[in-house]
Amino acid sequence: QCTIISMANLNYFQTVKRGLFYKKELKENEEKLQAMKDEMKDGYDIKKFEEVVGESSMMIPDSKRRLNENIESLRLFLDTASGLHK
Repeated sequence: QCTIISMANLNYFQTVKRGLFYKKELKENEEKLQAMKDEMKDGYDIKKFEEVVGESSMMIPDSKRRLNENIESLRLFLDTASGLHK
């Protein structure tokens, strides 16, 4: 049981870490995109990098969804485990 909880905790923290990484990546990409626009880089390059920013922004809600799923799975496991010990 402790091993399962440890694995669940590890998965939870990895998901949190990924979420923080995606937020940092999005901020950096938005800054880079703004710099490209300020420097009047090629329109095609800007358009392609806007796609990169869009992909980065889509990862944040996905990370939140996975985090909530991990929390719910851990909660269900703990409820089940506590019921077995009663």
